[in-house]
This record gives sequence, structure tokens and C-alpha cells, in this order.
Amino acid sequence: MTDRIEDVRALLADPPQVGELPLPVVQQLLALAVRHYAAAADVHAAEPAFPDEPGTPGVTATEAVIAVSGILKQLNIELFELAMWQTRAGHDLPTNEAGATS
Repeated sequence: MTDRIEDVRALLADPPQVGELPLPVVQQLLALAVRHYAAAADVHAAEPAFPDEPGTPGVTATEAVIAVSGILKQLNIELFELAMWQTRAGHDLPTNEAGATS
């Protein structure tokens, strides 16, 4: 599996270059990643969304907020609804060492 991840990473520039991948491809990759993460989070609820290992690519707070905002807007989910879902369903977000949610 690690070899596959490295193969994909080798194809993509870091930092990302606008236009490197057509937007429909990025959208499809994001949808697949979200679905796979959701399935994994059901089993590994306490794990952070991104690896904390040195040398692994993460995302900035700005990149995360842009992606999350786009997802919430696409699905017509308000922040209040998200907070209610987390509270009522018992879906506490894992925190990192600094106490921030990931």
C-alpha cells in the first residue's frame, strides 16, 4: 500500500500547481478520499485525520477550511447542523497534542 501512495505522490507536485489536475479529477479524488476516510473513521474514531509522522504531507489550516467549507456548501450543511450531529451522535473529534481538533 505504501508503494501505491508513493506512486501517486510522485505524480503530483507539492505544493500543488493550479491546473496540474483538471478540477473534475480533483473533485472525484476528494469524494473518494472522504468516503474512505469516513469508513475508516467508523472503525478508528480516535485517530487523527492526517498522519502525524515527520515527512508525511499534511495540510494547512487554510487548506483544510477551504476543503471543509466546500464540502459543507455542496451538501448544504450548516455549521450548527454539524455541531449538533457531533454532539448528539457522540462523534467527538480527536484532538492533537495542542488540544486542537483534527
